[in-house]
Amino acid sequence: MINPLGEDFGIQVIWDISSLTDLKGFAKRLATVCFPGLFLGLKGELGSGKTTFTKMLLEELECPNPEFVTSPTFVFMQEYPARIPVSHFDLYRLKDSMEFESMGGMELFAPETISIVEWPERLNGLLPVNRIELYFETKNSNARKITITGHGLASTIVQTKLMP
Repeated sequence: MINPLGEDFGIQVIWDISSLTDLKGFAKRLATVCFPGLFLGLKGELGSGKTTFTKMLLEELECPNPEFVTSPTFVFMQEYPARIPVSHFDLYRLKDSMEFESMGGMELFAPETISIVEWPERLNGLLPVNRIELYFETKNSNARKITITGHGLASTIVQTKLMP
C-alpha cells in the first residue's frame, strides 16, 4: 500500500511454512520471479532460517554447489555463480549504514546480480525503493511464518506471483 504522502508501506503476503519441504517449495516459487538487479532482504532472528532458505533458493537458481552456501557473517559477502549470479550479504556485524557506505558496500549491488541481504535493516535509508523483503518468524523447530513485502515496482511481483 502506498500512502498519500508518498511513503511506500509495500504489499504483504504471508506464507505459513510447516516443513523444509514447504520452504523448498517457496524457494522454487520465488526463483521463478527472480531477475538481475533484484534486491532481496532477509529479516528475522538468528536461527530463523535465512541462510537455509538462501541455500534452497540458490539451488533453484541452478548454483552448481548450493551445499557450500554459508552465512557470510565474517566475510561480509559471498558471490555464487547461478542462472542469475548471486551476491549474498550478511550485515549483522555492521553498526549502521554509514559503515556500509564507507566500505564501498553500495557499489557491490550490481545490476546483473541478485543481491540477497541478511539483516537489511542495517542499511536504514540506503535500501533500494524497488525490493522484496522476507521476514522469517520461528513458530517451532520446523515451522516458520514468512511475511513477504514488495516495495516499489516489486510490489506487483509479490501481489501477482507470490500469493500462497
